[in-house]
Amino acid sequence: DDFSGFGLHILGVGNFFLHILIALGIFVVSYLFGCKIRQLFFLENKKYTFFIDIALGYIIIGTGIGWLGIFSLLNSKIIAGYLAMICLVALYPYYFNFNKTKHLWSIHALLKTFNIKEKVIWGVLLFILIGFLRLMTPEITEDGYHTDLPRLYLFLGTTIHETKELLHVIPYSQLPEMIYLIPIFLGDKEAARFIHFGFYITIILLLFAIAKNKEYSFAKFT
Repeated sequence: DDFSGFGLHILGVGNFFLHILIALGIFVVSYLFGCKIRQLFFLENKKYTFFIDIALGYIIIGTGIGWLGIFSLLNSKIIAGYLAMICLVALYPYYFNFNKTKHLWSIHALLKTFNIKEKVIWGVLLFILIGFLRLMTPEITEDGYHTDLPRLYLFLGTTIHETKELLHVIPYSQLPEMIYLIPIFLGDKEAARFIHFGFYITIILLLFAIAKNKEYSFAKFT
């Protein structure tokens, strides 16, 4: 009796693609920023560079937001300035450089090694499809994807808060929550789920890349 049918709304479709763009933008900035950090502080590593750069950007950007929260500096001007600084560093030099995208071709080469005849590939694609379909409906559960605490942090301007009632959330800051704070700050809470899904895809690609590395004993089974 509760089912009312399916509907397609232009605004909903537009919001869906906006969620994707914001999540994709955060991934791109994390990758470019992480690339700068790796080149500055670490030795060159030819293996899994794409994944290392994303991880470095994710960790450092999220940690920076966490420190702002510790010092009660989570106000709109400081957050906007912090994100602007991250973007400026990530995009420097400010012209198109083919080297910025060279590691993306390694992902393209990795995808070409997918053998659609393998049963495990069909299983992975099925789980990806299920995860993607879940993105099409709004999150209605309590503390979905740990967004309640980031919203509280933005409201209070700090990650140090006094609990006056029972909160059904994890009572301490975590790195994903710091990253989810970015789309919430931009006014798009739903984009946090797309970021979560993006890391889901990234981890699958990383595991597949490791499995295809013949240096590992289990690679002969892939």
